[in-house]
Amino acid sequence: MKIVTDLTNIAFWQRYRPVQEGSEDWQTYQEFPGTSKDSLTKRIRFLSLAQLVRHVAAIEGSFAECGCMFGHSTYMIARTMARIGRSDPMHVFDSFEGLSPPTAEDRNLSPNHVDVFGLRAQLDSGATMFRAKLEMTRQNLAPFPFVRFYQGWIPSRFPEVASETFAFVHIDVDLYEPTLQSLEFFYPRLAPGGAIQIDDYNFMDWPGTTAAVDQFRAANKPSFFYALPFGGAFLIK
Repeated sequence: MKIVTDLTNIAFWQRYRPVQEGSEDWQTYQEFPGTSKDSLTKRIRFLSLAQLVRHVAAIEGSFAECGCMFGHSTYMIARTMARIGRSDPMHVFDSFEGLSPPTAEDRNLSPNHVDVFGLRAQLDSGATMFRAKLEMTRQNLAPFPFVRFYQGWIPSRFPEVASETFAFVHIDVDLYEPTLQSLEFFYPRLAPGGAIQIDDYNFMDWPGTTAAVDQFRAANKPSFFYALPFGGAFLIK
């Protein structure tokens, strides 16, 4: 069975209102030089981010992102913030050196796992994955002066924002330890009604993300949790 993961079969997806109406959200995929191409799954992921940012429009607090690489999701969040009149600080944390070493939780692959894109093979080989240059990412996000960068391994620079309250946080760090550390730091600082979106939940390549989220949920019991149908999840405090 062939799974459609791009926009080539657009007629099929025109049943979906944002596609049929050509909504701004559906068109906001921002392609930067030298980065991955547009795809249906990216559009759906970024649409979810935009919807959650609008959900917290009236909630006071800063915004944050853990893991940004070239800034695709950062651009979507910042663009939506600008559209709803928010210019609160958006704190962006990334090593800009790729992924940290995997743990046992990250290697706990399902027997049904298929390495479709060769991601696990790269990770297990010790290859540097998802490295980006801060200068390039900063340039990509130049239209949004409220975006602030914190280069370093998570959670080393979190203490610099420990006194703040957050309306929205996006976590996209792929692995168990940084995902759990990000949740443990930001959730207690999340304003009531604030939201956290976690990328890679339920993705077979990244079992550590799912393990970290499930462990955190069991201990903290957020008021609302939803697993997105194409991977990823979000919670609301």
